[in-house]
Amino acid sequence: MKDHNWQVVSLELSKELKKAGYPQEGLWWWNWSTEIEYTPDIVQGDFAPMGIDKAVTPTVAEMGEALPYRLRLPKDDYWLWQTKLKHGGTEIRYKTPNGSHFNPIQADTEANARAKMYLYLKKEKLI
Repeated sequence: MKDHNWQVVSLELSKELKKAGYPQEGLWWWNWSTEIEYTPDIVQGDFAPMGIDKAVTPTVAEMGEALPYRLRLPKDDYWLWQTKLKHGGTEIRYKTPNGSHFNPIQADTEANARAKMYLYLKKEKLI
């Protein structure tokens, strides 16, 4: 069976999203522990055994819904743009029709690129 982790946000980014206030609602969840020996895993539903931490792991589609397709900034409007990279990763950025852009983000998967962009926009108070 194919590994489907590319469809969801990584454990570390899921933890960052939780800390940044991303809604803890979704179908897939990371479970992990820093207290006991427990291998992090992705489970369906938000159930976690006692002593196990959890965070929603958004899918690539859910992260896409969380990002605005258009940012209206004082000097210009920026549109969401992304591309697959030659090495297999994804780059995501906001750019104007004339080509100016800001903060291109690259990651190993599309879900992680979208999560990183969400965290950047949140940190900069753009969403």
